[in-house]
Amino acid sequence: MKSLLVACLAVAIMGSTAVLAADEAADVTRVRGTVAVTKDDAGQVTAIEIKKADGTALKVKLDEQGLKLAEMDGKTVMAKGAMADDMLVVQSCTEAKVGQKKEGQKKEGAAE
Repeated sequence: MKSLLVACLAVAIMGSTAVLAADEAADVTRVRGTVAVTKDDAGQVTAIEIKKADGTALKVKLDEQGLKLAEMDGKTVMAKGAMADDMLVVQSCTEAKVGQKKEGQKKEGAAE
């Protein structure tokens, strides 16, 4: 009886960990677009946006990771992060290569 209780407890803990991991993955925002940097007269970055192909723009939080995008002004990037206060808090970002699509999408004409 005691071993059955321990086994049930172990399964419950593993299940709750899996649910937490799924929730964290669901909160991740991925975006592809062109970086647009706004600077003041002194040359300080005041805003960064990622302009998507559909014409909408996503504001980027100006923290340490977000400010790294200022170096990519005018380049197309693929960024990943979490949304907070209607801004993307960047976790990672790479320059998008020509023909590269969002994660999970296939290139046109790619074999299955």
